[in-house]
Order: sequence, then C-alpha cells, then structure tokens
Amino acid sequence: MEAVDLDARVERAAGRSVASLFEELGEARFRDLETAALREALDTERPQAGRERGQVLALGGGILEREENRALLRGRILVVWLQVTPETAVRRIGAAGAAARPLVGGVPGAPVERLREILSSRTEAYRAAADLVIDTDGRTEADVASAVAAAWEAWRGWGSSAS
Repeated sequence: MEAVDLDARVERAAGRSVASLFEELGEARFRDLETAALREALDTERPQAGRERGQVLALGGGILEREENRALLRGRILVVWLQVTPETAVRRIGAAGAAARPLVGGVPGAPVERLREILSSRTEAYRAAADLVIDTDGRTEADVASAVAAAWEAWRGWGSSAS
C-alpha cells in the first residue's frame, strides 16, 4: 500500500516545516494548505481511489475539524481513529516531540493538560469522521496494525459483488 503522511506532503509543497508554517502563516492558512494536500492525496477525480489502491493516509489531528475535510473522506476511505490518552501520547512523543508540535509546544503548562484540551475540542469531529475507533493504549504497534488491516480488508470487500 502507498503510505502518505499529509504533514510531510504539506511540508514538501511549502518548503517549510509545519511548525514554521503555523508561525509564519497562522493556523487557518496552514489548514488551507492541509485541505489542498488532502484533496490531492485523495485524487478527487477518482472517488473510489482509496478503496482500490489501499492507500494509507496519516492525517494530522486538526484536519478533521473542518466539515469540508470530513466530507472529502466520507465513504471514500476507511477512517480509523487511533485513540490514545493524552498521558500515553505525551509519553510516546517525548518532550522533544511535544515541543515540535505547534499547538502543544508553544503553550504554557503541561503537555498532558494541553492535549486534554485539544482532545476535548476535537472529540465530536473525530466521532463524526471515524468509521472505526481503535484504542491503542497498552497495545503494540503490531496489534494496532493488525486490527486496522483486518478492518480495512472487511471494509474494502463491503459493497462488492462478493459481499
């Protein structure tokens, strides 16, 4: 499967890091660039492209806040919310990872508290977009990947003449 990291695609197109884009352009303009990258990744001319190719898109956490982006994803690809507690997220990304994230690193206070606020503000959008929720706390990467792969295989086959 083709793996596409949307943040990396935005960075390549802009020639700058996500953090510098946030700083220089602001969050709203970054979100515009993110939406453009999503459209390109989904290949809007081919509505079933994600189902056919088995493309994996790594989306940034804020992309689902826009209804426009949720609509682009709806029915075209399997959207999996890899759920994690803020405590586990901070442990996984470490201090350097937290500092590199524009909505976490530049904000006073503990990263766990900031991630709780972000999660609280985004939960409804995540629920609205997710076809599947996988709790990743206490699970290995291999366990999570297996669960996603099994769900994708079932989703890909759903709606075919064999189902």
